[in-house]
Amino acid sequence: MNDIKDKCMEDRIKELEEENRMFRMVLEAIPINFFVKDKDCRYQITSRICDMLNGVERGGIIGKTDFDLQNSKEIAQSFYDDDQRIMALKKGSRMMSPTLCGDTVKYYDIYKEPLINENGNVEGILGLVIAPAEMDIDKKNTEVEEQLEAYFGSQCFMFDYDIKTGNAIILKKLEGFDLEFGSNESFEEVLINSTKIKERSKQAVSKMFKKIENGETEAVLVLDIMDNQGNWHPGVLNLTRVRNSKLNQNRAIGVLSYLSSVDAKQEEMIITINTMRRRMYQIMTEKFKTILYISRKNKMYTCIGKPVGLMANQGNVELLEEYAKEFIHEDDRRIFVDALKSNSELSRDGQHKLYEIRLKVEPGKYRWYEANLYYVESIDGLSEDIILTFYDMDEIIRLKRQQEVRNTNNHLIEVLSSVVESRDLESGNHIQRIKGMTKILLNAIMEKHPEYELNEEKIEIMSSAATMHDIGKIAIPDNILLKPGRLTAEEFEIMKEHTIRGCKIINSASVIQDEEYYKYCYDICLHHHERYDGKGYPDGLKGDEISIVSQVVSIVDVYDALISKRCYKEAYDEKKVFDMILNGECGVFNPKLINCLIEVRTELRKLYLE
Repeated sequence: MNDIKDKCMEDRIKELEEENRMFRMVLEAIPINFFVKDKDCRYQITSRICDMLNGVERGGIIGKTDFDLQNSKEIAQSFYDDDQRIMALKKGSRMMSPTLCGDTVKYYDIYKEPLINENGNVEGILGLVIAPAEMDIDKKNTEVEEQLEAYFGSQCFMFDYDIKTGNAIILKKLEGFDLEFGSNESFEEVLINSTKIKERSKQAVSKMFKKIENGETEAVLVLDIMDNQGNWHPGVLNLTRVRNSKLNQNRAIGVLSYLSSVDAKQEEMIITINTMRRRMYQIMTEKFKTILYISRKNKMYTCIGKPVGLMANQGNVELLEEYAKEFIHEDDRRIFVDALKSNSELSRDGQHKLYEIRLKVEPGKYRWYEANLYYVESIDGLSEDIILTFYDMDEIIRLKRQQEVRNTNNHLIEVLSSVVESRDLESGNHIQRIKGMTKILLNAIMEKHPEYELNEEKIEIMSSAATMHDIGKIAIPDNILLKPGRLTAEEFEIMKEHTIRGCKIINSASVIQDEEYYKYCYDICLHHHERYDGKGYPDGLKGDEISIVSQVVSIVDVYDALISKRCYKEAYDEKKVFDMILNGECGVFNPKLINCLIEVRTELRKLYLE
């Protein structure tokens, strides 16, 4: 019997050895950069490609951590924090991560998943790394080093800024200039509070960061900075967004450097001119979705902005003629073709013509566009070129409607703020904070949860409608509304009526003429006290029976009530507010909203500092 057991054991050992041999062969052969870390974040398994890209011999990083391998301890700390989060939440991540390769900043697309055993415990992390050349990302935004070298040279203080959290990772230090901060601190606040920037520049620095937060692609500022010896120098701070359309991440590369020119005023003027050029280009491409520059001497064209339909970005003018035959309505086609074939030697520099033409968007369906034709002198001054712009006329109508909605919203906000202040319900600032927090949280949800089908236009309307959430309180008696102590059961029942009474007020408000805005106002007013577990009022809705906007207004209303001083309580500090919400002391909320609320914690804090 023992001989049989020994034989089985020997066979099993041989099987395991063979499996291990095959596994090692796969590691050597597979052309993928992947790794496995243990619970202490030490590398235990690496592929051949992983070792090669790290510049070590085979197995050279086994047993090491990112702190042993990375040139920047801040980058290593960000990897470690991400690993700890994955193991704590038992949920994978995908992130764009900066890595210093010599003096060059490269971004890697890193997938990581927890390794979970049969008992549900995390044993480690499996990672997959995709090199920048393999990623579908705009080279303008990812080849950071080329941009920075072109503007600032190699001597600069460079940092990777997370727009959502406000945290930063130092990528490159400037000789003679040190700026110390913790990995969890808001870099904007550290910079503003630093003694190395003059007071007169600090407000402008804050505005820079806000521009980037609000979607601008670049912000530049000339300012005075102090070196480690206490000497002041003219300098320049530049923030440039780095986008990844797949991950929808928002990061920016920041560069602080001394001005190279002795004449700082001249350098400032150069920066100003370059900034104005970029802004003008941005304005042009925002106003005109498509701009064609047609060189009739060379019989070539190039497209700036988004091509119309299936138009190629650039090519021979004959391609435009073929495009006209296929996509421009036959009654409007002659305008376009005649312009292309007109005499280029005529002197019409500065002349402008405006047309309305129909472009095919699908078989049998056309859309009206406004076409502006400009005759301009060619670069050699001997002939005439054409600039042709296209503007979606449906877009004009949409923008006009959007502006009307916003005007209506602003009017209602002013009326509501006056009513609230006159009755001293809380304060007019409460209304503006609810609007701001609703917008911040909805933006976070839009990025993380596409299932809610949010977009920027919806969020703008929803956040304005959120200001109407407590309009019904003007119908509640003062002795209940302003009572400093706890309400009785009877008084609370009366207070609960403010949701229904608010809807009646909205129904009677003839100024609300926009159907979508009215819909959100009514829904928020009626349902912002519903609870995710079904224990709210007035309808006892549960889960996603409650609209996402009413769920958001509910949680931000609770947040503001806790963190602000009220007639019946003192203000709580931020930590206690989050503890109470996370511990369920203020009701049950959608877990997706809770996670997004945590992510935008820094942005919410800023609303109370302004």
